[in-house]
Amino acid sequence: MTWAFPKGPRRTSLRLGSEHCGRIRISVEQVKLYDCFGLIGVRCGCTAEAHMTVQPDTFPIRVNLIPNPDSREDSDSYSQERPGADLTETFRIREYVPGDSIRQIHRKVSGKFNRLIVRDPALPITRNVPVFWERTGQSGNVKCIDAQAETVVSACRSLSGSGVRFTLGWNDTEGSACVLHEICGMEDLVGVIPRLLCAAGQKDGVGGATLLVQTRPDALCGHMVYIREEPCADVLQMQRLGHVTALLCGESPLEGSIPFDAGRYREQLGEIDV
Repeated sequence: MTWAFPKGPRRTSLRLGSEHCGRIRISVEQVKLYDCFGLIGVRCGCTAEAHMTVQPDTFPIRVNLIPNPDSREDSDSYSQERPGADLTETFRIREYVPGDSIRQIHRKVSGKFNRLIVRDPALPITRNVPVFWERTGQSGNVKCIDAQAETVVSACRSLSGSGVRFTLGWNDTEGSACVLHEICGMEDLVGVIPRLLCAAGQKDGVGGATLLVQTRPDALCGHMVYIREEPCADVLQMQRLGHVTALLCGESPLEGSIPFDAGRYREQLGEIDV
């Protein structure tokens, strides 16, 4: 409750917060005006609605694009600006620093200079990488949903930071359709996050993987990151059209997938090969 001078405006503020990421809807459904003594109240018509986005917390995750020789999407061109994960090509030669992988050590050059020399692997320039969040098959566990949302956005930030063009998608469970957005930079990603967090999950229904195969097979490329809670046979359909890296937040295993849980996902997903 707040007060105002006669015929004068009054502004009030409301502080909101949430332990979980998502979209918060704030609406005004009823307003009452009282006299200066607060005794007589009169209803007045007033409706208003606003929304705010609680952004997911992101964490460092390194997404390595592994060349797929069977894919037409992989290019013979390599980035001249950033290193990658293709050890068959060299981005640059430099001195060893703590934390470098032993696989990067160039033994012949190291022996010649009598000190450790490493070579940074090259980054293949790919046409597109779909990142898809499956919203069907959700149990309703908010901690698990948070972990999935943070994983999706963190993986997208990693790809964008590496200069990789990708498509962010999810399935609209109410309309049984796939929503796809091409992301060419960080501004595109920031603009799509509110819509992503509005995507409602449900336990049963047509899965996003099935919808992708049936309606948008062109969106499935040589590399794909697929995030969901529990494994399903729909993933096998997508694997016929390209390489799928499935990140599963649940207890049920799936051969070839990368499992994570709501408690340790930041440690479990520090680096993934796609």
